Amino acid sequence: MTDSTPARDRFFELLTAAIHDGTLAKLTLGKYRGDDATLRNLFVRPIALKAGPHLSLVWRHATRDLTQNLPPAEALEKLRGLIGQTFLDAHLFTAEQTAQLQCEPQGRDRLAIHAATGAAPATSAAAHDRTKQYLIPADRPWLRDLGVTNPHGQPRAEMAHKFRQIQKFAELVRHLLTEAGIEGQPEKPLRIVDMGCGKGYLTFSVAELLGDRAEVVGIELRPGLVEECNALAKKHELAGLRFEAGSNRRHAAGSARRADRATRLRHRDRRRTGERAPGRRAPAAGRALLPEGTAPAVAGARGARARAAARNLAGAPRGVCHRCAPRAAARMGRLPHEGL
Repeated sequence: MTDSTPARDRFFELLTAAIHDGTLAKLTLGKYRGDDATLRNLFVRPIALKAGPHLSLVWRHATRDLTQNLPPAEALEKLRGLIGQTFLDAHLFTAEQTAQLQCEPQGRDRLAIHAATGAAPATSAAAHDRTKQYLIPADRPWLRDLGVTNPHGQPRAEMAHKFRQIQKFAELVRHLLTEAGIEGQPEKPLRIVDMGCGKGYLTFSVAELLGDRAEVVGIELRPGLVEECNALAKKHELAGLRFEAGSNRRHAAGSARRADRATRLRHRDRRRTGERAPGRRAPAAGRALLPEGTAPAVAGARGARARAAARNLAGAPRGVCHRCAPRAAARMGRLPHEGL
């Protein structure tokens, strides 16, 4: 940062970083200079909606408040047009510091930055997150290195959906292990193969959840991602996790025969890629749990297959797609990635 950078631009850099890092507590705008004689202030705070992280803008008038919830990018664009134009004073509060911007009509802006003297006021979304006990704790270092959480162990605003997906999948895996009677240490480590693992978000989560109870192998076509994921697994001492380069088709037959479960942990569209599972057609998209030597069943199984979800993990002779049977057995709703 150079001295020639305008104070206003520096303030927006701090605001943008606080939103993306999840450290924003609140933003207060004052000294209104617009046409609405009843408007006094604008208050901004982060909130968590079903659609994802948003910013809540509360317009405080003399006799009423008006609330507007916007996605972070849209809110930032709106604030950029307000600060220094409609509101001449802006006060930013984060977990680490406070920043006050005072704008003058002639463009002589002043910015004062101070370290936070105490704990920043908790937002409702942050307070709600702290009450939860996650199967995959948010402070895991590999989550930070994968870009899911910030340095403070909080989900990044743009990755909140991925954090929820990881937790939902961990709940599903734990339920299946419990139903199969292998919640504790098995006689021999399980071997789980993740085909088409991508950046490995869910592959890492399975390795974290099972620990030394399983050997987890991620299969990915792009060598660069494989190298990055292996380096990350080594860095965080996940001895039972490794990644290999290759296509699903090349690894499917051999991996499924050797593995206790060969699993597609990513949402895949096989109709687009033209790939087929050994022996029969796989579901068009989704995650398949393949017992040794079998192929996945068609998605949409009901009844007996739902009741057989636990037996599937223990080595039953028929496969089940997780979209129906295991989820029905777990009494869980749709996973975050489904229906995309």
